[in-house]
Amino acid sequence: MAEGDADALGTSRGAWHEAPLPRLFVLSAVSLYFELLVVRWTTAYVTNVGFFTNFLVLASFVGLGAGFLLAGVRARLVAFFPPAVLGFAALVDVARPRLSLDHKAGAVFWGDTSAPGLHELLLSPETFIAITFVVVAALFVLVGQPIGAAFSRVPALRGYAVNVAGSLLGIVVFAAGSFVLASPVVWFGLVLGALAPFVWEARRPLAVASTLSSVALLVLVASMNDGSVWSPYSRAEVLARPDGEYALEGNGAAGIELLRFRRRLNLFTAVHGEGGLVKPRSYKNVLVVGAGGGNDVNVALHYGAESVDAVEINPLAIELGKKLHPERPYASPKVRVFVDDGRAFLRSTDKKYDLIVYALPDSPSNTGANANMRTESYLATVEAFRAVRQHLEPDGVFAVYNFYRERWLVRKVATMLERAFDRPPLVLLFEGPYVPAVLVAGPGVAQIRTTDREPTFDRSEPATDDWPFLYLTSPHVPAIYLRSLGIVCAASLLFIGALAWVGRPPGAGPRQAFAVDGPMFCMGAAFMLLEAKSIVTFGLLFGTTWLTTALVIAGLLAMVLAAVFATQRLGHRVGMTPWAAGLVGALVLVYVVPPETMVLPSPVLRYAVAAACTLSPVLFANVIFARLLGESRETTRSLASNLLGSLVGGLAEYASLAVGYRRLLPLVGLMYGLAFVLVWRRRGAPAPSVSPELV
Repeated sequence: MAEGDADALGTSRGAWHEAPLPRLFVLSAVSLYFELLVVRWTTAYVTNVGFFTNFLVLASFVGLGAGFLLAGVRARLVAFFPPAVLGFAALVDVARPRLSLDHKAGAVFWGDTSAPGLHELLLSPETFIAITFVVVAALFVLVGQPIGAAFSRVPALRGYAVNVAGSLLGIVVFAAGSFVLASPVVWFGLVLGALAPFVWEARRPLAVASTLSSVALLVLVASMNDGSVWSPYSRAEVLARPDGEYALEGNGAAGIELLRFRRRLNLFTAVHGEGGLVKPRSYKNVLVVGAGGGNDVNVALHYGAESVDAVEINPLAIELGKKLHPERPYASPKVRVFVDDGRAFLRSTDKKYDLIVYALPDSPSNTGANANMRTESYLATVEAFRAVRQHLEPDGVFAVYNFYRERWLVRKVATMLERAFDRPPLVLLFEGPYVPAVLVAGPGVAQIRTTDREPTFDRSEPATDDWPFLYLTSPHVPAIYLRSLGIVCAASLLFIGALAWVGRPPGAGPRQAFAVDGPMFCMGAAFMLLEAKSIVTFGLLFGTTWLTTALVIAGLLAMVLAAVFATQRLGHRVGMTPWAAGLVGALVLVYVVPPETMVLPSPVLRYAVAAACTLSPVLFANVIFARLLGESRETTRSLASNLLGSLVGGLAEYASLAVGYRRLLPLVGLMYGLAFVLVWRRRGAPAPSVSPELV
């Protein structure tokens, strides 16, 4: 091993964290881990912010990109990270902000109906995003600066490989911790512990103050967590009632109630004939999707069900239902429990049912880093309802009930059921706030109908697998998102511009300070859009869960790592044109191959086929990316430009609300095409050679 390699690995002298490659690996892992942690933890304490998590992710991109631009600054900025995070956590704890949402303008947001408590601050989403975007971006500047500094000390491709490998570790640890280490104290402790060696590189007084801030942060996080239990999806507080029943408040929004059975008309009992809205009927085999704490299962048992399959995506709801439900429905030998996404469960079974129930399937947040997907997005599409139809007995019934908030949403679900079942459903509207309703469809409806009159309602735009947005009246980008996007654009320009000027080389003018690597910028935007399309495709195949999102991101990073190795091994022996042709072919393949053709019985085989098809453009694109990075004279600026391009791609993802996800692919092709044009325009100048050595 050469002496320079030994220094890079930290084996010749000094501590491991002083060497650029181990340093880069650990900091890269921490940055991605902390990005996901910020999303998950903030949504647990800021009511309704779950509908805007993508802006937190975009803030991390801006911060990391700006941090790369400060790579030449000698200050140990990472030492300020613990007190900065402490300030952010304290702000959330003191303010306990609740975002005020207006769902009168063509969109419904769950969890927005209750008034703020005495200790909650009511904020508009625009105000919250303006403040939080800058704060979160500043946090990531403190991590991005040492990453950029380490990057500048190693060969570009070697550093990029280590950066991607570290990011891959970060996503793996986060995904595992979401299921195993369900405690924010542990999550923050991992971040602070990993950064401790870098903090102590600063002057001793600053390092001591930073360490004390770390301790204070863990104490604050523990106090905020008092009385809470966590699942891979949410935080819940268990509230006991004097009558022995319980309420679970999740992420600050109205959650699950664990109730005794009462023989009276309500959403749960209507389909069984209670109240006379439909004719009484017994159902032998019942499937409950969104079983939660067990109320719907309990109702089915009381009305004589002989077999009940309970499907719930959130394992915490099942666990608390087993422990706390006053009538213990999950303890019945007639009940089988499945922790799974409802759509994925239907795909995995051939069983047919007399009654299938969608029991209040809604969530107060999106899934992970994706802008617009909720955990139930693929439960409520025309294609999903058709899948339900295939699992009904010849006289089976399908019931969907919820508090719909708006009558147009009831009409929309009715339209979708009509398309799936080829006739209008029964629509049972209840008196009360939030528009409670039960919609009943299926071949068995004729047996329970109390009138021969077909219901009439205004048809609306149905949610489909390509446009899975149940809570929008029609394809459009709601004004609340447009305003938020404008704020993010303005904040990003001001934030990056200021730090780019501060971090400019001595004597550099505005042209050099604000220079952007055009091809890298375009490729970052394309990659982000491709990631969004990949996440929704895998969500359709495996369920819209945190684990699915983690698997997609891990698959993307693995493809990137493979591309770097391919670039290192092949060098310039293969020109750019074959890779560009492969990218075009891969994008065409993703565009023309419907996701449902990849539905295979084996989950492992399904993942392999989906990854090979859906993620193949990433391999070709990142071979080109790695080649460009190896040729770059300013590696950190190229990477910063790529991250800022990812910001633009993340903003452009909101176009899916208007056009669907499949139509994002032409935009991906456009961005890659623009990148190639910019590359070919600057090919007049000779580029430095790329070393084929990786280690």
